[in-house]
Amino acid sequence: MAFPGICIRNYSLLLRAAERGDLALMECTGRDTGAPVYVVCDMWREGAVQGVTPLAQLHLGNSADLIWPPGPRPTVN
Repeated sequence: MAFPGICIRNYSLLLRAAERGDLALMECTGRDTGAPVYVVCDMWREGAVQGVTPLAQLHLGNSADLIWPPGPRPTVN
């Protein structure tokens, strides 16, 4: 399975941020709905400049209900 390059870069960034202890969970606002969304972010600093890079949005509820993992899909009755 080939992942899009942006997914690989974001995953690598997430791992590096975790190693540095620079991950944060932030409440943001969804652009489409204006509703709160919860995002895992990389907190970074370059000199006097600080920034936040959003990496992943967390699902509300059971995220397993939103996706099918790789492999055959179960039959739904």
